[in-house]
Amino acid sequence: MSRLKEVFRKAGFNVTRIGPNTDPWSRRIELLRQRKVGCVLDVGAHYGGFGNALYRAGFDGALISFEPLPQALDALRRRASRQNRWSVVPVAIGDRDATAEFSVSSRTTSSSLFAMTALAERAANAREESRISVPMRSIDSYCKENLPGVEKVYLKCDVQGAEFLVIQGAMETMVRAEVVELELSLVPLYESYWEFSEALKWFSDRGFNIWSIEPGFADQETGRVYQVDVIFARQI
Repeated sequence: MSRLKEVFRKAGFNVTRIGPNTDPWSRRIELLRQRKVGCVLDVGAHYGGFGNALYRAGFDGALISFEPLPQALDALRRRASRQNRWSVVPVAIGDRDATAEFSVSSRTTSSSLFAMTALAERAANAREESRISVPMRSIDSYCKENLPGVEKVYLKCDVQGAEFLVIQGAMETMVRAEVVELELSLVPLYESYWEFSEALKWFSDRGFNIWSIEPGFADQETGRVYQVDVIFARQI
């Protein structure tokens, strides 16, 4: 095996055995197994990359994807149709049930309830193309109506600056949350964002520990990491 690794390394590849210590999706599956969580709330699903990767890694529970962007919904629904327990809800998630203005970016993954800063536009090579009105719901409202009997959930949020809004609208559901995954910004990329240190303190104060931190969006020229995916697990 070591010789094979050396061959691939010389060719510019790194070979590692897949497991919770090396593979981020195996890590999520193991955490779901340990905490006996069978329902994942995928907030900011975009094209469904998170859900697709989770099912490919072995997840067999229910996954509910929330996505307001019309340009992403067709691809998301096609992916979800391949899994019996994957459903799509075409709404934005925020702190209440309402109609919200949504900023659509030329780089669709940068679309948000909040406008991008100049730094984000430069780093992502993107700009705001339009603003649209979308339906918005809170997680508490949705779960009270649709998931009354679910005791444990994994809440994942990839919402480009709106993380605290989502959590504000999920305070009742947080009692059921065994795991919360957030994409957090290390610099101001949107008009509103949850500062990294504040988010860590908020979850620590409520009995959550950091389970893992994974680098995300980075500057194309300098390589500086601007966003990270942080997984918080409830203390046991």
